[in-house]
Amino acid sequence: MTAAKKDLLKNVLLTVAGLLPVVLLGNSKNWLVIFIQIAGVLMAAFNFILIFSNLQFFLDEIFPAKTFDDKSKNTTHQMIIVVTNVFFFCGAIAMIFEINKIDNTIHGLNFFFVSGATGIFIALLVMLLIKRACKTIYDDSTRRYTVFLGLPMAFLMLFPAIGSFVNRQFAEKDIHCRKVIVQSKGTDSRNRQCYLFCDIEDRNERFVAGRAFYETVIEGREIELCVQKGGLGYEFVRDFKLSDLPN
Repeated sequence: MTAAKKDLLKNVLLTVAGLLPVVLLGNSKNWLVIFIQIAGVLMAAFNFILIFSNLQFFLDEIFPAKTFDDKSKNTTHQMIIVVTNVFFFCGAIAMIFEINKIDNTIHGLNFFFVSGATGIFIALLVMLLIKRACKTIYDDSTRRYTVFLGLPMAFLMLFPAIGSFVNRQFAEKDIHCRKVIVQSKGTDSRNRQCYLFCDIEDRNERFVAGRAFYETVIEGREIELCVQKGGLGYEFVRDFKLSDLPN
């Protein structure tokens, strides 16, 4: 095994190992578990950045390309690159519009992981189909890097965004409210987003609330989450209410 393959394998394993505490232990209240999860996420993020920044080098070392930065005039090559870029930007835009909706989905992190993993799997299948349809598409290093990076990233964003939209659009009509305890609240670094952290089924879930409601919430007090069951089976928050105030 070459040094490049060893480095790639090490980075992949460390990325997976770093994410395991988050996936297996969930939203724990134990400070030791939280510390392990934070350390794991930082390790995973660092190694993912290494993979991301060196992806083209890893690909070239493991699967040597025939050309580098070939300005192909092949119409099929150009169309595939354009479509890949379109998917990427559509995915980014869709995620911008849906990210808060995913936050306000019960078990939204699980929803994102499942739909994102599905998106990456579909992207890999599409990349194989592209290879069968156009055998020379991956001969050039830069062209291959664009597709190998662009499609998985695009589908990683696009599938959760589309899934969130479908989950809401095909939701059951019934809305029911459940009482939950607000464990803590806070805002993002720019003080634009207001977050409420609540206990849901023994897990601490984060929700995005409006500024006016956020200001009235007291940590440790009950609020009501008015939720609907979505078309994909995930409940999502339609409205927030103060449980000790009349409707």
